[in-house]
Amino acid sequence: MNRLSGIFQTYCWRIIVLGLLITSPSASRAQTTGGSGYQLDAYDIRGKVFTSVENEEEGSPYFNPQWVKGMVKFSTGHWVSQIELRYNLVDQQLFFRKNEQMFLFVDTVREFLLSPSEAPGQSLRMFRSGYPVNGKFGPSTFYEVLADGSRIQFVRLLLRKMLIQNNYAEGTRKVYKDAPLLFWYQPSSGKWVNADHQVEELLQAFPELTETVAGFVKSHRSKLRKEEELAELAVYLNQQ
Repeated sequence: MNRLSGIFQTYCWRIIVLGLLITSPSASRAQTTGGSGYQLDAYDIRGKVFTSVENEEEGSPYFNPQWVKGMVKFSTGHWVSQIELRYNLVDQQLFFRKNEQMFLFVDTVREFLLSPSEAPGQSLRMFRSGYPVNGKFGPSTFYEVLADGSRIQFVRLLLRKMLIQNNYAEGTRKVYKDAPLLFWYQPSSGKWVNADHQVEELLQAFPELTETVAGFVKSHRSKLRKEEELAELAVYLNQQ
C-alpha cells in the first residue's frame, strides 16, 4: 500500500458528503443567511472586490499561482464546489473569481480544498480555520490538515514571507521564502504541540500515548523522522 494512502483515507468521508450535497435536490436551492446567501450551483457568494497590485517580485505569494477549482465550507456548514480559488500564503487570505473579477469572501470560511495546480494527478489538499489560539496565530489562521481525527490531528501551517535581498551586481530584489511550521493538535483539550522536532514533544505533552507510539514504531518499522511517517502515526493513533 502506498505510504500516503492512509492519510488520504481520512478525507474520503468529506468527498462523499460533498458529493451527496451536490447531487441532492436541495443543493440547487439558495442557502440564505441574513438576507443574502449562497446558491450552491451558481455560487452566488457574497464577496468584496479585491484589486491585485502586480509588483516586480521573484516568486508568488500564492499557494496556487493560477486559479484552480476547489471546494469551500463556510462557518454556517454550507459547502460550495467548482469555484475558482487562489490562496495567499503571505496574508492568509482566500480569494475567489467570478466573471474574471477577484473577490475576498465576506462570510467566514471554515475549510477549503484545492490542489496546487490543474495538472493531472494532483490531489486535493485540505485547509481548516477555527482552531484555538496557537501562539501568535488566531482562529482565522488556516492550517493544512495532513491527518485528521478526534484524538489527534497533524497539521501544517504554510507561511510565505517576502524578503528584500541586496545584491551588488543585481541590485535590490524582492523574493518569497517559505517558512512552514508543523503542529500536533488535540481536539479534546485544545492543546497545541510543536511537531518540528518529530515525536519527542508529542510524548512530553501526552505521555499516555507512549505505549501506542512504541507499538506503531515496532509494527511499521518507522523512525518517525519524515513528515509522511508522522502523518501515518496520527492516522494510527486515531484508529486505536
